[in-house]
Amino acid sequence: MSTDKKQSPRHPPTQAELDNRAQHLQPENERYWKARGYAGRPEDWQSRGPEHQAPPKKK
Repeated sequence: MSTDKKQSPRHPPTQAELDNRAQHLQPENERYWKARGYAGRPEDWQSRGPEHQAPPKKK
């Protein structure tokens, strides 16, 4: 008797899943900043480089 578990084949991502991922990867999108711990997109988001896009550390 085999104990191998059958895994369901991976489904291709839906358009909604692709759109959601894209929004999380674009700094101009508010979801990008919320996913990184900010309340929303900062006013100076365009002047921030990748090294400055981490949320401020809590004291």
